[in-house]
Amino acid sequence: MSLWAKVRELEGDSLRQIQNLYGQNFPIEFRHYFADIIERQQWDQLDPDNTPNDEPHAKYILDLFLGEIQKQCDSLIEARDFVQRLHFSEIASHFKNVYGPAPLELVRTVKRILSIEKRLVQHAHSLIDGGMHMRNDQHSEKLSHINSELKRLAAMTRDTENDLRQLQSNQEYFVINYQDSLKITSELQQIQQLDPSNPNRQYETQLTRKQAEVDKL
Repeated sequence: MSLWAKVRELEGDSLRQIQNLYGQNFPIEFRHYFADIIERQQWDQLDPDNTPNDEPHAKYILDLFLGEIQKQCDSLIEARDFVQRLHFSEIASHFKNVYGPAPLELVRTVKRILSIEKRLVQHAHSLIDGGMHMRNDQHSEKLSHINSELKRLAAMTRDTENDLRQLQSNQEYFVINYQDSLKITSELQQIQQLDPSNPNRQYETQLTRKQAEVDKL
C-alpha cells in the first residue's frame, strides 16, 4: 500500500495538517496524480545541500516530473478535460521557473513533505494499534509536537520560497543589464563608424559612460 493511499485514509486534524503541507510550489494535485512516480524515487539517497554530487540527479527527477506532466496533458484530449489540462500546464511552468535554476530545492521540498506524511500516518496507526485508549495528555502532547514540527517546516518553506524568488529576481536583473549592455555596444559601434564631423559623434562619450555604468551593475 503506497504512502499516499495511507495518507488518504487520514481523518480529522491529521487530514487538515496534510492539506496545509501543500502549496503553489508543490500542489496537492501533483502529489495525488503522480504519487507512484514520486514515491519510486530514492529520496533518502539525495542530500539537497550536496550540490556537486546530487544536483544532476535532482535535475533528472525534475525533468522526469515535467515529462510525466506533459504525458498527462497529452492524454487529456476531451473538451471536458480543458481546465485540468490547463492546470497541469501551469504546474509544469511553475516547476520550471522555481526549480529549474535550483533543482535541489525540489528534493528539499519533497523530502520534507514525505517526512511529515510518514509521521502523520505512523501516528494514526499507533492510535489504532493502541486500541484508541491513549490518555488525553499523551495524545495532546504528540499532536502538539506534530503541530510544532509543521509550523517549523512551514517557516522553512517560506524561507525557501523567498530565496527562490530572490534568485529569480537576480537572474532577471542580470538579463536586463546584459541586454542593455548589448544595445549600448551596438549603438556605440554605429556611432564610431560615422565621420568625425557627423553631429551624432557627440553621443559617443555619453554612451561610453552609460556602458561603464551598466557594466558595473
